[in-house]
Amino acid sequence: MHPYRVLAEAEAFHRRRLVAAFTSGQTDGARSRSPASGRCLVGGLLLSAVCAAAVAAGGHACGHPDLTWEHGSVSVSW
Repeated sequence: MHPYRVLAEAEAFHRRRLVAAFTSGQTDGARSRSPASGRCLVGGLLLSAVCAAAVAAGGHACGHPDLTWEHGSVSVSW
């Protein structure tokens, strides 16, 4: 088979695929929600909860710095 014929057939297939994708869309205009977006939301919330717990545990384990008022400002000493 000639290489140009293979390229022509590939382009024709691509063109048919695009036409089919654009013409077979939903007719009412409503978009359905992807099932993966719910999992991403739950995963993000879980990741933020784990990060917040790690920060809280680190603050509890290392203690808090002493905060004192000196000359109208806060000084932090370790």
